[in-house]
Amino acid sequence: MRVFIDGIIFGRQRRGGISRMWEECLNRLPGLGVELQLLIPWRSNNDSLRRLLTGRRKFAGMQRDFFFWPRRIFERSEIRSRILERLYMGKGTQIFHSTYYSTVNRAGVRKVVTVPDMILELFADEFPGRWTQLGIETKCKALTNADAIVTISEVSKQDILKMYPSIPEARIMVIPLGVTPAPSGSEADFSQLAAHYRLMVKPGSYFLFVGLRGGYKNFDLLARLAALPQQQENYFVCVGGEDSKADRKSLAARGLGSRFTFIGDVSDDKLRTLYRHARALIFPSLYEGFGLPLLEAMAHDCPVLCSDIAVFREVAADAAVYFDPRDPHSLAAAMDALHHGERQELLRRGRLNCGRFSWDESARALAQLYRSLGAGP
Repeated sequence: MRVFIDGIIFGRQRRGGISRMWEECLNRLPGLGVELQLLIPWRSNNDSLRRLLTGRRKFAGMQRDFFFWPRRIFERSEIRSRILERLYMGKGTQIFHSTYYSTVNRAGVRKVVTVPDMILELFADEFPGRWTQLGIETKCKALTNADAIVTISEVSKQDILKMYPSIPEARIMVIPLGVTPAPSGSEADFSQLAAHYRLMVKPGSYFLFVGLRGGYKNFDLLARLAALPQQQENYFVCVGGEDSKADRKSLAARGLGSRFTFIGDVSDDKLRTLYRHARALIFPSLYEGFGLPLLEAMAHDCPVLCSDIAVFREVAADAAVYFDPRDPHSLAAAMDALHHGERQELLRRGRLNCGRFSWDESARALAQLYRSLGAGP
């Protein structure tokens, strides 16, 4: 069974839950009898792709996509389809799987697309510019042209059905993300890390924020919390995300600059250390397709405080403390809960909860989907 993977996601982000999903599944699929032909952007700074390339011999083939840039021109559905069919897809391709909303029109090829969330549609106002509508249209064509749609949570599945009621529910398959316990000795030394990033904190004395901060990510809730009189001793370490210049300026104007440290992207071993030594992860998003940092934190014995939204209830179950993402006082109450004997119980529940999510199971589910599609239309 030959599957052609359009790896366009590896050019759209440097790191993230979906890149990690593809890294983990692509590494496992050849061992499950799937012959992979992988197309990757000719220009990419993606951490997951870099790791994949070290094991490239396991793939049946790998090509560089020289039409990835300028991406906005060549991502238009009709143009992308012609490029893929004429230049990259071999005649033996049975299944085409898009990592980011591309599609093909070749007869006899079954089409699969991974759709992690409906963020672009639900929060279109947060993505100004003429390319937002193009992105929505491209996504729509990929969805309606697909023989199967993979999403990562039941919440995302229901959102797809609400926005695309013509799509049969049976066509959508939920394959959750996974989590892998860190191997022994895979963490960085905290004292060296703190010195390198000038973190004026002791282990266990800071709250951790991971990922993008704008719009629906709701980072401003932390600033509103920090401004509360009774919260002036709390310190926040923010990892990854956008350039922090605007956030630094905004926090400084509110007299909160000394309470936040932004350290940009870090390696996996450093992130594990930051999880392990944090008082808790705070994840205040208004919406997500899944929320992989919740599981990452639990896997590294870091308590989780997160928004009380449906997808987080689905992923974190009883292993998190929930708060109203629009109310800093609700977040403050969640933080206080850690001081009243709940921390150890949260860590225990977190370890148990991680057992529900496995990259091995995710890859097996994807291989089974390919087998169910077969070789013909």
